[in-house]
Amino acid sequence: MPQPGEGRDQADERPAHRGPALDPTDPMVRSLHGAAWPFEAAAPAATIVPGAEVTVSAASRVSLEHLLPKLVRRIAWSGDARAGTARLEFGEGALEGATLTIHSDRGAVRVSLEVPPGVDAQAWKERIGQRLDARGLYVTELEVR
Repeated sequence: MPQPGEGRDQADERPAHRGPALDPTDPMVRSLHGAAWPFEAAAPAATIVPGAEVTVSAASRVSLEHLLPKLVRRIAWSGDARAGTARLEFGEGALEGATLTIHSDRGAVRVSLEVPPGVDAQAWKERIGQRLDARGLYVTELEVR
């Protein structure tokens, strides 16, 4: 019978599990790292304007959990492996008070936007339709009222 450590590499003695992998999109991980987004993407040198690096760097660190409460008053979602629905009520900006409902079922998307009084529903319908088309989504219904 081999003795402990005989016939085995010392690397085999180390535990195989090194702990959970850290997800950089997890708000807690970003918070523990002391920055909203610790991983900065380098921009090509040709696109950098002198003095703009600081502004871009600061803007890129804006965390979604800090931005979302300013833009969205309420949010709810549900779903399973094949379908899901999200409902957002905007709290700021041009669509303040509007309600957006997005439903996806097996890749087919339905979008409904209820705009507040005084907002041009047709303009928003065209804008949203163009953006959904540009992303190649299969939209079965787009309603803006």
